[in-house]
Amino acid sequence: LKEQRGKSHSQAAIAAQRYGEARAWLALVPIAQQDERYEQLRQQVASGTAQAAERNQALLAEARRQIQPVSASVFNDAIETARQIPPGDPYYEQAQVDIDRWSQIILDLAEGRAATGDINGAIAAAQLVPADRPALYRQAQENIARWQQQSANQRLIQQAQASLQPGQASSFQKAIAQLQQITPDQPEYPTARDRIVQLNEDILVIARARAAQSRFSDAIAAAQLVPNTTPIHAQAQTEIQ
Repeated sequence: LKEQRGKSHSQAAIAAQRYGEARAWLALVPIAQQDERYEQLRQQVASGTAQAAERNQALLAEARRQIQPVSASVFNDAIETARQIPPGDPYYEQAQVDIDRWSQIILDLAEGRAATGDINGAIAAAQLVPADRPALYRQAQENIARWQQQSANQRLIQQAQASLQPGQASSFQKAIAQLQQITPDQPEYPTARDRIVQLNEDILVIARARAAQSRFSDAIAAAQLVPNTTPIHAQAQTEIQ
């Protein structure tokens, strides 16, 4: 009965797109009762959760985009004006509350610009977060460091792409070496990783094209450039043989 109730309630929650609730109901199903229907429901929850996350991320990016026309410098100017109210003044406490709020808005503006790809604008805005708001300032500095690394890695990816010479396998190998400078803990790593996989496949395509022209020595030389860390290394070795 517990198992049936868990699956039934989970299915109802999925239909209502309440995936967190559905996951909680499925957790009540004993391991021994986790049959084909359970697995189908679990997959529906996983798929629905992923789709909801993607949809919500897009909503957040759109919400942030809508405030982009607002200039961070306007809030920075307002902060500087509010700072002129001295301690002990009847309006001092309210001024500090406003400064906190405006500092948060500046950080939100910076993050909104980054979400739309305006990295330089994001950095410029984040640099206006006042240092006397420690938590916000620390977050702003962390964001700036990440965005600067992201910008540098984007340039590196563009440079690697621009360096490619059609039909010249060694230029693809050099581009791969450039992209390998982007480590897993850095922004743009997924892009660099996917590009490396593609470039290795391109090298093997070049090798095959040379072999088709009976340029077997050149084909082998190209295929040998496929590193042993790539999934197609085994295929390249087979074709070399």
